[in-house]
Amino acid sequence: MSLVWRTAAAFTSRHARSSNSFFRASANSGLHGFSSTLGLGAPPELEAHGCQRSAALCIALRPSGHVTWSRGFATRRYKGFWTSEEGHADILSFMATYHPRVDTSTMTPEWWTENIQSLYSALDVKCSMCEYHSSPRLHNIFHLGRGIACICNGTARWASPEGFTRCKEILSSARFDSIDHSGIDRTWWQKNIRNLDSKLIASCRECGQEVASRITDICNKGQGFGCACQRKTELKLLEWLQLHFGTACKVEREVRGCVNAATGRHLPFDFRVKERILIELDGWLHFCGTDFAGNPCKATSERDLMKERWALGSDHVLIRVLQRDVWSDRADWQSYLLNSIAEAELDSRPRVILPDAPEYQVGIYHELRVGNCTDSILKDKQTDC
Repeated sequence: MSLVWRTAAAFTSRHARSSNSFFRASANSGLHGFSSTLGLGAPPELEAHGCQRSAALCIALRPSGHVTWSRGFATRRYKGFWTSEEGHADILSFMATYHPRVDTSTMTPEWWTENIQSLYSALDVKCSMCEYHSSPRLHNIFHLGRGIACICNGTARWASPEGFTRCKEILSSARFDSIDHSGIDRTWWQKNIRNLDSKLIASCRECGQEVASRITDICNKGQGFGCACQRKTELKLLEWLQLHFGTACKVEREVRGCVNAATGRHLPFDFRVKERILIELDGWLHFCGTDFAGNPCKATSERDLMKERWALGSDHVLIRVLQRDVWSDRADWQSYLLNSIAEAELDSRPRVILPDAPEYQVGIYHELRVGNCTDSILKDKQTDC
């Protein structure tokens, strides 16, 4: 059976290469007779045959017969097409087919005549789900194949008023009843929010601590703020610190300041009391030398070393305590912390205070510090360099 292949003179070399490669792939797949057209997209029945589409070029395959479907832009891109009624109708059809959640009701024939002058004119659309308004260019949508910015898919400009409104709606949902986000107002938003990686700062109504999380984690990934209420050992230590030091000073949590130079990410400390005494709660991951999957990984231990160096360089005293000791009430951790904090107040030299535990004396924690100049000192015992 002969193959019918129709092309247009307006094809660029890129389009020709794309169509030829797709032709070969289709022929090898057993589709003996087909016709190709430039168009908006393939009819639903062709999807099963592996028909692919793009904004600039779409190949429609038929298992037999000749051209039975042709309604594309490229075959009818005469001068003035984009401003014509025909162009308006085809573009609305394209949007309804491939962007069904996009509201195009404002693009009336009158609006089209006044605003669309060329391929680079901007559309006026809105997401019917999150009501985010955007103005993508025709060229970006139909020739470059780009999507439409939307809060639902995380591509919106979160610094916009629509981004603020949508975020506040999410924070007002039932899953954030325990979070006080009253401090996030429009003024704060304009000053602090730049993109989806910007941090939201709020407070927990149950434990009273300040919490922070990225917009993308809250609004796109469905995560929470991760306050101490959800981390039982941290909550236990927090309540203990508030009981013993809460009246004399503020117990700070998630203390920022140290930054990973390689990634630019903050490496927060668990707690801080009396302005310059940091406390780190160390779980098993700090010493095992592997990740959660069991693969060799020193990342956690190396970050601990970065934080220790930052603490020493910023005139802090860092006290480390084992998570298992706090949770299981082992090794008299309460006396250890009380004595260490008292010692840090009397001796203001920046240093790292460690419990007398094998985790700090052998293994990866110790190996990373061998040969390094006083990255840490043991409690009541300074390491010589």
